[in-house]
Amino acid sequence: MTTDLSLNTPGVWTLQHIAEYLGVTMMTVHTYRTRKLMPECDGRLGRTPYWHPQTITTWAAGRQSKSRIHNRLKPTAESYLK
Repeated sequence: MTTDLSLNTPGVWTLQHIAEYLGVTMMTVHTYRTRKLMPECDGRLGRTPYWHPQTITTWAAGRQSKSRIHNRLKPTAESYLK
């Protein structure tokens, strides 16, 4: 079975694309993946995992809302100095 997908196909994001989208390093994305903090890949091209942009944007939207709540509740350094 032959596939028409390549790593340059629009709609195929690799770890590098995801890192750029999130504004983090590739190592951070790799850590998310190994700790199962992000969705499983949508497929593989050879040994390279890939995701569809919608998979990542949906996950990131949910992740950002949770982190905003966490950051609001997180004590500041100033609160420890009082």
